[in-house]
Amino acid sequence: MRTITNTFNVYSFKELSEEAKEKAIESFRLAVDFPYNEEDIKSIEEISKAMNCDAEYYSYDGICYSVEFTSKEYEEIETLQGKRAYAYIVNNYLMPNKSYKTYWKNKSIYADDGKYWKRKSNLFYSWDDCPFTGYYMDCCFIEAWKNWEKNFNKHSTVGEFINLVADTLGKAWTEDNKFQLTDEFIIDMIEANDYEFLENGKQF
Repeated sequence: MRTITNTFNVYSFKELSEEAKEKAIESFRLAVDFPYNEEDIKSIEEISKAMNCDAEYYSYDGICYSVEFTSKEYEEIETLQGKRAYAYIVNNYLMPNKSYKTYWKNKSIYADDGKYWKRKSNLFYSWDDCPFTGYYMDCCFIEAWKNWEKNFNKHSTVGEFINLVADTLGKAWTEDNKFQLTDEFIIDMIEANDYEFLENGKQF
């Protein structure tokens, strides 16, 4: 706590009473502007581009979002089923965006500084990295693939996979926004920025 010109006291969040903390949190919740929406949109656009789709997204409340992909492929492509659909998705959507595994060794004679050596595999790859923008929403693309593959059967089509990717992105975007409204996120933001408050919880 610190005193301003002998008139009123200013408190850190931790110094507030429980009632004042609740008021401070609610005030921030009402003013939240979802700072990561730009990253969400960028991921969606890059994924749709990689899948040769047009992306549309909308929200009725600014929190919950729906994402729709419209394929630019021939209709015959969207209706591919079974093994043909599987092969098309792997060859056209997955493989071009894979990340080859990186191997490191210590104290290698081939290292630039004599300590480390780096090699990328030409055979093995993973989906651990975010292949499009580096933001976590990229992972939704891989999540959708794993779910589609897990439930794969002769009736699964390329069109269903496209819809699943879009649906997964919409749900992830919504969950991201909802998390930013939680007490946990707001408190972390307040403390990380060292915001100060009056005794009643109003931001100073």
